[in-house]
Order: sequence, then structure tokens, then C-alpha cells
Amino acid sequence: MPVRLLVLGPFATTAVSEARANAWTQRVRAALGRKVQLFVGDPPFEIEGDLEGKGYWMRPHHPKPDERRKLLRKQVFTGLVLALMYVV
Repeated sequence: MPVRLLVLGPFATTAVSEARANAWTQRVRAALGRKVQLFVGDPPFEIEGDLEGKGYWMRPHHPKPDERRKLLRKQVFTGLVLALMYVV
């Protein structure tokens, strides 16, 4: 039975995300000596107008500190729930 591997992609283009996912697959396969089944988790947030990017998991940018904190809290909890949904 293959080892299941969930990869949560970085804030990068699709090609870079896939390359990093494949690199992790090879590392785990070499370390364990078993087959690896890869699942790529897509980020919950996207930047409007970005055609190349896959999106982001956390990016709390706002001029006011209170709004940054709210964005961070929202993005952390949304990302955590989505990552748990990928696992279950």
C-alpha cells in the first residue's frame, strides 16, 4: 500500500508548485523505500488577475494593525479547516 502524501503548495506559480511537490515525493520515496501517492492541496485564497499563480494560504496585508490581525486570524482558520478537509 502506498504512503499518502499531502502537499500544501507554496505561494508560487503552478510550475514551481508542481516541481516542489514532485521533489517532496521523491524525497519521501527515497527515505521510506515505498511508493508514494501524492495529493496537492490547493490554497483557499487567490489574487485577482494572477493567471500564473495557484493562490496563497496566508497573506495578511492591510495598512491598519487591527485589520491585519483580523485577516491573519481568518486566513489561519480557513487554511487549517481546508487542510483538515484534505486529510479527512
